[in-house]
Amino acid sequence: MKDLESSAAWGRNMAEINLDIHQRIIHTRSGTSSLKHFDGSTMEGYRVPNIIFENAYCKRTPKPKSCLKEKRRKNVPISSFEVRNSDIAKGGRGVFARVDIDKGSYIGLRANTHHLHFQATTFDRIYNLFENQPESQGGLSAVMNFCEGYGWDSSWKGLTEWFVDSSIFTFINHGCNGTFTIDDMEYDGLTEQNAELSSFKDKERETFDPFMDRHYIQNKNSPSFTLRDIKAGEEILCNYLFFTEENNEVWFEDAQELKRLCNNEDLGFVSKLEQSTVNN
Repeated sequence: MKDLESSAAWGRNMAEINLDIHQRIIHTRSGTSSLKHFDGSTMEGYRVPNIIFENAYCKRTPKPKSCLKEKRRKNVPISSFEVRNSDIAKGGRGVFARVDIDKGSYIGLRANTHHLHFQATTFDRIYNLFENQPESQGGLSAVMNFCEGYGWDSSWKGLTEWFVDSSIFTFINHGCNGTFTIDDMEYDGLTEQNAELSSFKDKERETFDPFMDRHYIQNKNSPSFTLRDIKAGEEILCNYLFFTEENNEVWFEDAQELKRLCNNEDLGFVSKLEQSTVNN
């Protein structure tokens, strides 16, 4: 697509396409759609490439990065973890291992397929409600705070959309100064303490990538694995450093915010919200 809004429109779900059809075409006398061979589910078939294109793409030499298979790993189910007060000062809740976990193990592999996904158009409608129906701001503000406090963003489809973990893993805290014990990539020494504007790792996808088009959700929710052995009772810590993908400037601002939090110079977004709720 030639612009971000067109890319976002291309990525809309079936319900949104059907709503657009209903609003934009001339209605029949019976009220049924005048389009006999097109609806939201048909559009889904255009947007998701056939597996034949994926196979042909992945047979290229050298093999595209998105097609490289992740090595097999042992999986530790989510039942092997629990939530209790964090060991980190002002960390609020935290997630702890109930069993010993070997280095290189996936954690909660099945739970990673059940993230909440808020598309860009969903937030457009929320912003419109903010402007036109002020009385609805209470509940909608809670949704926005939930996304910002516990989720991460992606702009691969043009406009910013959000993903939020739907399991207890949403309470996993950040490991300051490289002390995190899980990640979805190998640790390269970059932390919030030594991050610079040029440190941003651009995750921009190839324009033509049928593999990514077919496995977009799975890629955005790739499971984390342990970077070292973890003992039962130990708190699980992850790397918040690359939870934003918009651009290097936004990423660097987030990295500086993490640095302030890790140096006890500021409170986290969720802690501030909960503190203000108690005070009010």
